[in-house]
Amino acid sequence: MASTGDNITERLHAEIDRVPPDRREALLTIIHAYREAVDDAIDPAESIRRGLADIRDGRVHAIESLWDGIEQA
Repeated sequence: MASTGDNITERLHAEIDRVPPDRREALLTIIHAYREAVDDAIDPAESIRRGLADIRDGRVHAIESLWDGIEQA
Protein backbone atom coordinates (compact mmCIF):
# COMPACT_ATOMS: atom_id res chain seq x y z
CA MET A 1 0.00 0.00 0.00
CA ALA A 2 1.42 3.40 -0.98
CA SER A 3 1.90 5.97 1.73
CA THR A 4 0.09 9.28 1.62
CA GLY A 5 3.35 11.05 0.73
CA ASP A 6 3.88 8.76 -2.27
CA ASN A 7 0.33 9.45 -3.45
CA ILE A 8 0.84 13.22 -3.19
CA THR A 9 4.13 12.98 -5.07
CA GLU A 10 2.45 10.98 -7.83
CA ARG A 11 -0.35 13.54 -8.03
CA LEU A 12 2.18 16.39 -8.19
CA HIS A 13 4.03 14.67 -11.01
CA ALA A 14 0.75 14.12 -12.87
CA GLU A 15 -0.11 17.81 -12.57
CA ILE A 16 3.36 18.83 -13.77
CA ASP A 17 2.98 16.52 -16.76
CA ARG A 18 -0.23 18.40 -17.67
CA VAL A 19 1.55 21.78 -17.74
CA PRO A 20 2.61 22.78 -21.26
CA PRO A 21 6.40 22.49 -21.63
CA ASP A 22 6.76 26.19 -22.43
CA ARG A 23 5.12 27.06 -19.07
CA ARG A 24 7.16 24.73 -16.86
CA GLU A 25 9.92 27.24 -16.11
CA ALA A 26 7.33 29.57 -14.59
CA LEU A 27 5.92 26.67 -12.57
CA LEU A 28 9.40 25.82 -11.34
CA THR A 29 9.86 29.42 -10.20
CA ILE A 30 6.59 29.26 -8.27
CA ILE A 31 7.44 25.94 -6.65
CA HIS A 32 10.93 27.12 -5.72
CA ALA A 33 9.57 30.33 -4.13
CA TYR A 34 7.00 28.32 -2.20
CA ARG A 35 9.59 25.86 -0.91
CA GLU A 36 11.90 28.66 0.21
CA ALA A 37 9.04 30.37 2.02
CA VAL A 38 8.14 27.16 3.81
CA ASP A 39 11.79 26.38 4.62
CA ASP A 40 12.29 29.85 6.05
CA ALA A 41 9.13 29.77 8.16
CA ILE A 42 9.83 30.87 11.71
CA ASP A 43 8.23 29.28 14.71
CA PRO A 44 5.72 31.75 16.25
CA ALA A 45 7.43 31.57 19.66
CA GLU A 46 10.80 32.31 18.01
CA SER A 47 9.24 35.24 16.16
CA ILE A 48 8.02 36.71 19.44
CA ARG A 49 11.46 36.20 21.05
CA ARG A 50 13.12 38.00 18.13
CA GLY A 51 10.61 40.83 18.25
CA LEU A 52 11.11 41.33 21.97
CA ALA A 53 14.89 41.25 21.50
CA ASP A 54 14.58 43.90 18.77
CA ILE A 55 12.60 46.11 21.14
CA ARG A 56 15.02 45.54 24.01
CA ASP A 57 18.05 46.28 21.81
CA GLY A 58 16.54 49.39 20.22
CA ARG A 59 16.15 47.97 16.72
CA VAL A 60 12.65 49.38 16.29
CA HIS A 61 11.57 52.68 14.80
CA ALA A 62 8.37 54.69 14.99
CA ILE A 63 6.13 53.96 12.03
CA GLU A 64 5.99 57.68 11.29
CA SER A 65 9.71 57.64 10.48
CA LEU A 66 9.73 54.69 8.09
CA TRP A 67 9.51 56.86 4.98
CA ASP A 68 11.83 59.64 6.17
CA GLY A 69 14.31 60.49 3.43
CA ILE A 70 12.66 58.31 0.77
CA GLU A 71 12.42 61.27 -1.61
CA GLN A 72 16.23 61.53 -1.66
CA ALA A 73 16.79 57.97 -2.84
